[in-house]
Amino acid sequence: MLKAGGRPAITVHPSKPCSHRHCAPIVSVLLSSLCSHLNSNAPMSDAIWKKPTDLAIMNNFSKECMVGHIGIEFIEIGPDYLVATMPVDHRTVQPLGLLHGGASASLLETVASVGATWAVGKDDFCVGVELNINHIKAKRHGLVKAIGRPLQLGGTIQVWNVDIEDEQGGMVATGRLTLAVRHQKA
Repeated sequence: MLKAGGRPAITVHPSKPCSHRHCAPIVSVLLSSLCSHLNSNAPMSDAIWKKPTDLAIMNNFSKECMVGHIGIEFIEIGPDYLVATMPVDHRTVQPLGLLHGGASASLLETVASVGATWAVGKDDFCVGVELNINHIKAKRHGLVKAIGRPLQLGGTIQVWNVDIEDEQGGMVATGRLTLAVRHQKA
């Protein structure tokens, strides 16, 4: 059971899946895949990462939820940064045909949350507690790229900055996510 502030927050147990029938197989497969990879001798980065830096696992981790549905894909892991892309298409635009601010916020929070979770110990994970985003420039089509870097990697709080750029490197949005570090209890 995972606890936040001494009270039950989330229960994750492969043999007792989520009560939502569509979540059970997804949670079971993802946790099994992540746990088996973490228990392997996979190469680890010498940088901020405490979990194996593997794009396939990062992409599979979020594939069957909103992240996958809107097309977010992790494409690069650096020594102290994480990069993901998101298409600007029918899934991510608002009625006027512009990139939806909520889609940009989802991309920002996804990059920061996954980066933060990979920068803590094997039995730890991070959850967002405060998101701030500034939308700088409109985008109608193509691809946006989010580059996330930690500003603070604490034992209880992390703060990540994420810049969202267009294909030419122009700033589309920028923001910051504050995350709480939590420990998964056996």
